[in-house]
Amino acid sequence: MRFKQFFFRVVFLAEITLFCWGYFWGEHGVAQIDVLVIENNSEEQKVELLKEEVSVLEDKIDQWGKNSFYREQIAREKLQMKYPNEQVYLIQN
Repeated sequence: MRFKQFFFRVVFLAEITLFCWGYFWGEHGVAQIDVLVIENNSEEQKVELLKEEVSVLEDKIDQWGKNSFYREQIAREKLQMKYPNEQVYLIQN
C-alpha cells in the first residue's frame, strides 16, 4: 500500500513538472508567446512606416496628375523627352 502511494506521488510530480515545463518553455509556452509578441510589434511598426511611405507616394502621384509642371519634369528628366524643334544641351561635370 505504501509503495502504491509513493508511486502515484512520483507520477503526479512528474506530470506537474512536465506540465510546467511545457507551459513556460514549450513550443506554445509563455516564453514563445513573448517572442511572438515582440515580433508582432516589430512587424506592426514596419507596416506603419510603409503606410506613411505609400501616403507620400500617393501625394506625389496626385501632384503629377494635377500639375502640368510635374508631368513635364518627369518627361524631361526621367524619360529624356523634348519638344519638337528643341535643342538639348548636355553639360558634363
